[in-house]
This record gives sequence, C-alpha cells and structure tokens, in this order.
Amino acid sequence: MLCNRIKHLSIGQRLYPIKNHVAAYCSNIQAIDMSYDVFESKNSDNNLSPLIIMHGLFGSKQNWRGVGRALASKMNRKVITVDARNHGNSPHTDDHGSKSMAADIVQLMHRLNFQKISVLGHSMGGRTMMYFALKYPEMVDKGIIADISPISIPGDISIMSKILLAMKNINIPSDVPMAAGRQLANAQLIKVVPSKETVDFVLLNLRRSDDGKYYWIHNVDALYNNMSGFTKYSETIGGLPPFKGPIMFICGKNSPYVELLKIF
Repeated sequence: MLCNRIKHLSIGQRLYPIKNHVAAYCSNIQAIDMSYDVFESKNSDNNLSPLIIMHGLFGSKQNWRGVGRALASKMNRKVITVDARNHGNSPHTDDHGSKSMAADIVQLMHRLNFQKISVLGHSMGGRTMMYFALKYPEMVDKGIIADISPISIPGDISIMSKILLAMKNINIPSDVPMAAGRQLANAQLIKVVPSKETVDFVLLNLRRSDDGKYYWIHNVDALYNNMSGFTKYSETIGGLPPFKGPIMFICGKNSPYVELLKIF
C-alpha cells in the first residue's frame, strides 16, 4: 500500500514525479548518478530525442567518445555516453544487473530533464537498454542493440568469470612502475584470456594510486559476484510486454551472437 501512495522521488534537493516508475523504486533498487559526457553539434535540434549510449562489460564512456561525437554531428541531436555502475568513473555498488542499470538511466533522464530518449547499448549495455525499453516504453523513442541477444548468451560467459577472477587475484608490488606493472598483469591475464586484444582492453582499467597501490577502476568484486545473472536474462524480461517502437539489432560478421539473433 505504501508504494501506491508514493508520488515523488527525491533526488538531491529536487522532487521528481515517478508516475510509472514506482515499480523500480519499490523493488529496493538504489539508483546511482552515472558519470556521463555530452556531445552536440552547433545545429543540434532539441526536438529530436537525445541518444544515450551504454558500453559493454569492462568498457567505459571513453570507448564511445569518438562515436558519440560523430553521431552528434551527423544526426544533429544530443548524444550522451555513460559509465555504467561499477565501471569507469561511476559509483560502485554491490548490485549489478539490467534492472539496476535501467534505474540509473531513469535517474539520469531526471537529472538532464529528458522526457524521452533514443538508446544504444552494446553487449551488457544492450541488455540494459532492452530491459529499459520493455519496462519504460513511454520513455523510449527508438533503439539500437549491438552484439547481444535477448534470448541467451554463448557458453563463453564462463571466460568472463575467469577473467574477473584473474583480475581479483592479480598482485602487483607497489614499488613497481606502471609500465612494469602492466607487464606483470598482462603475464597473469594471458593465461586465462583468449586473445591479446582482450587482454589489452582489460588492462585499460588498471590504475595506480598516489601511494603506489595498483587497482582496477571497475568494481571487480561486484561484477564477479553478479556474473551468473547474465545467464538469467529471460527471467529478467519475462512477463514484460513487447516494445512496439523501432529497434535495430547489429552484430559483427564473426560475432558468436549472430546465430542467436537469427533465431530471434
């Protein structure tokens, strides 16, 4: 009954009407303020829905900086790239899943005063944007889902768990300079990571504090502890009505997700 009486959600010093978003609030999801970048051209049309882009696992808004700038210029609309929770410069939380990350999108829209958006999500971000479109269809104009399927996920999800476990167990002495530290991390990761390109991508997240301690900018513990949720996506979206707006699915020619999308 309490949820039926809730009319506004307090964020900072402002109150926002939550209307159809009561479900997210009542499910005990604590939304976070994501770190984001905004790109827009001189000819941006404010009548066009802004595009919000969310990256995949181990990624960040920096991966989409060039794309965001190019899309803003070509489409003459505002483009926002975000750091998902537990990634990049966004806050760390114990909870990590499509529902919580979709709640973060809702909160970002309130912060930026957006009523309706277009969405682009890659991999993990694609799962988030699919759930967001299904849960809050009135807030979505159109969307692009890159290299992920709503049906299932290939068996190599176990590799992601192995990568995260290796990241958790990496130990680099604080007196080792950054270049040497990366080499040590590389030597340990290459034992479980299938390709050098993937290792190089993961190593983009390695940092060294002022006191010499090495750390990952991502919340490795939370990602590792929530990895099993990636295999239960059908349960996450089960029971939600279909999204009736325009959606485009994109995959690379050699992507292991292509066949799954053909089935879809």
